[in-house]
Amino acid sequence: MRGQTELLARLLVSLCSFLDPELVVLGGGVGQNLDLLGVGLMDRIGELSPLRPRLAASSLGSDAVVRGAVVHGISLAREAEFQARMASAITEAAPAAERTGIS
Repeated sequence: MRGQTELLARLLVSLCSFLDPELVVLGGGVGQNLDLLGVGLMDRIGELSPLRPRLAASSLGSDAVVRGAVVHGISLAREAEFQARMASAITEAAPAAERTGIS
């Protein structure tokens, strides 16, 4: 577990150096095990950086990763559908504009 704590501490320090958040919410298996990681993780973060964000476990538990993947997938599908409809509308509008002399 020490190796995971070290990697997570380094990752959080790197992110926090750019984002400077007050709170970091951890989801999935990491968030569920925050009680085991928390003290050692905060100590290591304190050794690596002057920034000390609060850490909290997500209320979504292990579903956080799955829910995030679903939301991302839906977002990609919506964007693809929007792009397809826009391309279709532009293609359909072009001949009408040519007939009327509108450019």
